[in-house]
Amino acid sequence: MSPSEKSNPAAIAALLGPPPLLNGENAELYNHLLTRVTEELGAEDDVILQLLTKRLVDGYWESTRYSRHRAVLIERRVRQSAEFQAQRRKEQKAKRDAAV
Repeated sequence: MSPSEKSNPAAIAALLGPPPLLNGENAELYNHLLTRVTEELGAEDDVILQLLTKRLVDGYWESTRYSRHRAVLIERRVRQSAEFQAQRRKEQKAKRDAAV
């Protein structure tokens, strides 16, 4: 098996398991990252180094996902809070107008 075949994400997945991808995540980007890191570390011929490389890439991938999801969650909460405050002001104005 040539070094490029050994750093192939499909070969690594066959040996060490599938990537931690969720629906909608970019498998091509993950595979590119895994290939690059595997080649940079020279892990093509060392199964232990391949295992550690995959764990490193998986951890990085999941960390990036959590950061992205945290940002989405914060944006959603800010938007919900703004909508709630706008609705509250509208209701308070309606109460004041009705009392007059």
